[in-house]
Amino acid sequence: MINRETFTLERLRSIEDVDAGTWDRLAENDVYAQHGWLRVLEKTVVEASDPVYFLLREGKELVGAAVCYRLDAVGSSLDEMWFGRLYRSLTRLGFSLSPALYCGPLLGQGRHVLWRREAPKPERLLARLLDAVSAFAAEKSLALAVAKLPIEEGVLLEMFAGRGFARTMNWPVSYVDIRWGSFDAYVGHLAALGSSMATKARREIAGPGKTGILLGGIEHFENLSQEVLELIEANQRAHSDTPLGLKREFFETLAQSHGASSIVTVASANGKLAGAALLLTAGDCAGGPLIGVSEDVRNRKAFTYFNLALYEPIRFCIEHGLKRIYLGAGLYDMKRRRGCRELELAMLIRPRRMLGRIACRFWCVAHRRWAVKKLERQGVRLLP
Repeated sequence: MINRETFTLERLRSIEDVDAGTWDRLAENDVYAQHGWLRVLEKTVVEASDPVYFLLREGKELVGAAVCYRLDAVGSSLDEMWFGRLYRSLTRLGFSLSPALYCGPLLGQGRHVLWRREAPKPERLLARLLDAVSAFAAEKSLALAVAKLPIEEGVLLEMFAGRGFARTMNWPVSYVDIRWGSFDAYVGHLAALGSSMATKARREIAGPGKTGILLGGIEHFENLSQEVLELIEANQRAHSDTPLGLKREFFETLAQSHGASSIVTVASANGKLAGAALLLTAGDCAGGPLIGVSEDVRNRKAFTYFNLALYEPIRFCIEHGLKRIYLGAGLYDMKRRRGCRELELAMLIRPRRMLGRIACRFWCVAHRRWAVKKLERQGVRLLP
């Protein structure tokens, strides 16, 4: 039983100061909250270079933690998440949520407030942890933001609501619950989603090979070239105005810190690397945060992107007994016809000043109405 009097709080500036096994037991199967992945971000992603970790212990046992990042620059990924296509215009006019303390994944989705799941009264534990996060934000005059939080985390969402956060939504993440014994069984299942869908999927899966493009996983990816990072950044630019900011040593650090839980699949054409995708695993879950494909390969219309982003990750999960894979936001209709569903993600904000809080409440109401209507036009139905 958790006794409030035995809690102790720590604030750290590097995940390296926490034992990896202890941390990962708390993170469980949250793909983007694993110790090794957080270390990779801390070392190689520009926006993750100023982290703050809050640790809550009961005695010597780690029972709660929060992963936060200080985002001080106007025009950060936080501004783009909140303002969408208006982001450039609004930041030019001086509107920004920064400086802010951001508690959420920079890539992927999931919870960055962790707690011992078997705690009989998690609200008491979370209250102590969120008190510490809020106090730090107030001390540094920072807005407090949360994003990409699955609505499955009802207890945590209620805690934020009770603390004056305004709430809207991120774009939902597509996912597949794996329930097939083989990849062929998965492809056959697609026939139930459309009369010709299984045939179409088989044609797409065969596409790269028919045009001379080879796909395959690589065991040693630490020396992948700068060109691969450029392909990944190019894919990011196609969907976002905010660059990922991956440093040159990204793959080397990934291999060192999180190699056992990272799968890199590459595409090659005429002996040259032409694309790559990263898949991360944690317990029985997986997620694919990064992909890049060359323009030459895209122009061949060989469905290489489909294979790297969708079919190969699903194949891997089936073959290795995983239960769920997250496949990013967007392209909902295409993904749904290939077995995906959508999970709503919450986005919450508490600005520093009361006027900002009032403005954000109006913004969130309007934003959610707009987003729901846009998703409905794409056939996505969310919970009320």
